[in-house]
Amino acid sequence: MADYDSAFTGAQIDGALTLANSAVQPADLPSGPKGDTGDTGPTGPSGPTGPTGPTGPAGADGADGATGPTGPTGPTGPAGADGAAGATGPTGDTGPAGADGANGADGATGPTGDTGPAGADGADGAGVPLGGATGQVLAKIDGTDLNTEWVTGGATGPAGPTGPAGADGATGATGSAGADGADGATGPTGATGPQGDAGATGATGPTGDTGPAGADGAGVPLGGTTGQVLAKIDGTDLNTEWVTGADGAYATAAQGTLADNALPTAGGALTGALTIKEVVETVFALTGTTPALDPANGTMQTWTLSGNSTPTDSLASGESILIMVNDGTAHTITWPSVTWVNNGGTAPALATTGFTVISIWKISSVLYGALVGDGT
Repeated sequence: MADYDSAFTGAQIDGALTLANSAVQPADLPSGPKGDTGDTGPTGPSGPTGPTGPTGPAGADGADGATGPTGPTGPTGPAGADGAAGATGPTGDTGPAGADGANGADGATGPTGDTGPAGADGADGAGVPLGGATGQVLAKIDGTDLNTEWVTGGATGPAGPTGPAGADGATGATGSAGADGADGATGPTGATGPQGDAGATGATGPTGDTGPAGADGAGVPLGGTTGQVLAKIDGTDLNTEWVTGADGAYATAAQGTLADNALPTAGGALTGALTIKEVVETVFALTGTTPALDPANGTMQTWTLSGNSTPTDSLASGESILIMVNDGTAHTITWPSVTWVNNGGTAPALATTGFTVISIWKISSVLYGALVGDGT
């Protein structure tokens, strides 16, 4: 036991102690001194707030106070002044109309008046306008249905050489199917025979052929695409059809080829030989003291001087002008840079009587001039 005591004096066992094969009983263990009271533990967290209690009953209403006595009635005030007169009331409804009087006797018929002037011609009906000569075509003015007019091309010149064949045009769209033909007349009904036994239903027969297309109505046929023209089939009024030519604007391929090979009125390059029977040139009158020498105005030009003048050069290479100058008062002309090919290489002196005729032309960037005549 002494060994046991020395082993545990002043010690504290926080856990359980298990003794095996020992004769020591709990009552035999020595009691140690009571330890000091431990420190107070920290305060635990506050518990949740309890639910709000029910609202108490309302207090009783206080008693009403007593009604005070009624005061005496005041004296009646003096009468007010009369008000202004009211506005005039609306006019009453119109009374019913009186009965019609008896008709007077008819007057004598007056003389017939003169026939009035003829009225203006009415507008052309929609479709093909009447008229049109053989060879004319009815051209679409724009893409609107029936908006057309007869047009005539210029006079046909001599046939030019045949140009190379153009590329085949695109295949036109397939026309719409014509209306079904009319049913044939029903034959007379035969006598009713005796009713036989019902036979088996036969197979459905094949569909019959579609009847021929109906004729087009008179006038402009509907349809037509941009660039097509309405061509007369013959001289009969309204006998027309939409056609597409070689270049989309002519009734036949031959007309299209001829037009493609023609020189346009606005000018262009001519690559073949040209045989001319007659040429009519445009004559243009120059005015002022600083006119432009421009062949676009005409290749023959006249100029009556109104003072000392300085013309300007507007010629392109290959262009020329013939100028007839009328100077009756000894004015001068200061020409643009010109290489004079005659007259001693100098600008011509102007005649004061008659005309001084001068030819001007340009090759590359050089402007040339020559005195043609001086009126003498």
